Amino acid sequence: MEAHQVSIYIIFLMLAVIFGLLNTEAVYLDIFISPLLGVLMYGMFVQIPFLKSNGSATNMRFVVALLLGNFVAVPLIV
Repeated sequence: MEAHQVSIYIIFLMLAVIFGLLNTEAVYLDIFISPLLGVLMYGMFVQIPFLKSNGSATNMRFVVALLLGNFVAVPLIV
């Protein structure tokens, strides 16, 4: 499944857009957004090797890029 993860996401995104545009009476489905996002985020974070990422905190280039991206670039864009 990991090898086809991007393809699966794209297929389901296209299906969601088509379903959302064609079915205007499905306004009650918004209650499923938060649980589904939680499941998606859980699936994404399960694949991150946190025990092997302890060296990233001492890598100053990574920390600077992380801080600039999160606290400078994103607020400017959003």
